[in-house]
Amino acid sequence: MTELIKLNAPDSESFLFGENAYGKGADWKIALNGKPHPSVCPECGRIIDISGWRQNDVKIKKRKSPIMTTYDGQYIVTKEAADFIQTQCNGDQSFVNISGENDYLWWDLQLIPTVMVDPVKSKIRVSDTCNSCGGHPEVLIGLEPGSPPVVLPLHFEIQNITSGIYKTDIMFGSKHGQWNMIFLTNDVALNFAKKKYKGIHLQINIQHKAGPAPRWQPNKATQTDAFGAAGF
Repeated sequence: MTELIKLNAPDSESFLFGENAYGKGADWKIALNGKPHPSVCPECGRIIDISGWRQNDVKIKKRKSPIMTTYDGQYIVTKEAADFIQTQCNGDQSFVNISGENDYLWWDLQLIPTVMVDPVKSKIRVSDTCNSCGGHPEVLIGLEPGSPPVVLPLHFEIQNITSGIYKTDIMFGSKHGQWNMIFLTNDVALNFAKKKYKGIHLQINIQHKAGPAPRWQPNKATQTDAFGAAGF
C-alpha cells in the first residue's frame, strides 16, 4: 500500500482575489471594481478561472509560515519554500510573482499530478449542481454522526503513485473558498519534516474525531492503515 500524508498549512487570513465583494451574508461574492468578478460564477460564487486573481491588488495580512493558504483556496509560498518544493516534485512547478509582494509567490497547482478520490467510499457530500457553471457550491468531507462527529479518511482510486507531491482531483469546501488538498508520499513527507517549517502540520489520513487529524510521526517508517480498510 502506498502511503500519502496530508500537508496542512496555516491560513494567511488573506484573499488573492481581494476583499471587494457584493451581496450580503452567506450570499456575498467576490467583486472587481465594485462589479461581479469575471473569474467567479455569478450564480454560486465559485471561482471558475483561478488565474483571475492577477487582476487584483493583493495584500498578505499574516505571514505565519513559508507555506500558507488563502481564504479563496490558494497556496502561497516563500521563494525558499518554492525552491524546496521543486526538488520534491516530478517535473517543473509553476510559482508566480504576486504584484507588490516581495515575500510570497502563488503556487499554481495545475502542474501537480492528481490523486483520484473515491467519492462513494469517502462518503463525500455535495450540494446540487450550479445551473450556471455546472460545479457544486458545497463539497464536504464525509462524516459519521455522533458527539462529536467522526471525520472519515479519504479513499483513493487505484493508480500508480510514485514519489512526489499530489493534489486531490476534488476541490473541497464552500463556494469561493474551495481548495485542493495536498498529499505527500512518505519519503517527501520525511523531507518536509526535516525542514521544520513553522505552522506546517503533516497529518495521517485516518478516521478521527472532529478537529485536527492525528499528526504523522516521521520517526515511523509507515503509519498503520493510512487509507482506512479499503485503501488503494
